[in-house]
Amino acid sequence: MAIGKNLRKETVLPSHHLGEAVVEQILENEKKINQTKTEMKNLYHEKANGTGAGIAEPSTEVQATLAADLQQKLKESEKQLNANKADLVIAAGVVQAINSTNAFIEFETDGTIIKANDLFLSALKYKQGEIEGKHHRIFCEPIYAKSREYERFWEDLRNGKAQVGEFKRIAKDDSEVWIQASYTPVKDEAGNIVRVVKVATDVTKQKLKNADYEGQLSAIGKSNAVIEFEMDGTIITANDNFLSALGGYSLNEVKGKHHRIFVEPAYARGSEYSDFWKRLNNGDFFVGTYTRIDKRGKEVFIQASYNPILDLNGKPYKVVKYATNINEQVKLIKAFGSNANSMASAAQELTAISQSLAANAEQTSNQAN
Repeated sequence: MAIGKNLRKETVLPSHHLGEAVVEQILENEKKINQTKTEMKNLYHEKANGTGAGIAEPSTEVQATLAADLQQKLKESEKQLNANKADLVIAAGVVQAINSTNAFIEFETDGTIIKANDLFLSALKYKQGEIEGKHHRIFCEPIYAKSREYERFWEDLRNGKAQVGEFKRIAKDDSEVWIQASYTPVKDEAGNIVRVVKVATDVTKQKLKNADYEGQLSAIGKSNAVIEFEMDGTIITANDNFLSALGGYSLNEVKGKHHRIFVEPAYARGSEYSDFWKRLNNGDFFVGTYTRIDKRGKEVFIQASYNPILDLNGKPYKVVKYATNINEQVKLIKAFGSNANSMASAAQELTAISQSLAANAEQTSNQAN
């Protein structure tokens, strides 16, 4: 299935046919130049041979004016010709630059393949001569190629609507290839759509890498409480595990509010809490055991990590917190601690009794002597 986005505004990309209009203009200018030269030649030929009997010969002044006019037209045509040739060179350079760095393929408006460059063929694992004259559907899954969505895809192109986005395509060996591509309708001078050009980049490796990352994050989210914050502590989103761990909040109840709703008011007003967020903004991360307050006002003990996420410039732009509810573990520790204290107290009493008995025994022994 295509994941592309339809663009209502037409965008015409360069192709090796981009210079056709320029070429036609060059040919037209050359025709005018040749016509002007012929007119000049005929003018002087007639004068030299005395032709045109019965017609008064133009005066020298008129002839000079006519010749100057023809010369001026000739110069203007030659100037335009040179300008058009320069435009053609630039257009050819643009096409060459695109072809050298992007996969490029050209279609008839019905989807029939005209030609493709080596980068496209390599990405889809074809060779020259194997795809020309075939339909674009050879690059699609059969179910999608038979769908109404695919028909609309080509209908939109024929109506001048470019298609830009990320698309899944099928290579010659049936492997999946993901491309970031633009399908662009190309018009002739009359404004008719005459072909479609596609410029693409193979993003398969990045797509697989992103899928791997998303899979890892999904796995983490299934077993951990996860919440995201703006850098000022404002809550962006939280998963069900987190909302449940904090007393059964709904997302709407916490989204847009500050992290401080989960902490004691006195702690939230203190410098330690303020420094906590300052350090997160500096890119520091925190891992530890924290006491938080749930929706019902009860203490919740969590083992958590607060992780600043960096943008492409290395600057933190949000904080992601992964947490595990450890209430049961804390209860066990407290219970063990209480039992340990009781045992220690009993041991002290036994030691005192033992010492008293020993003292009595020694005293009795001394009296006996």
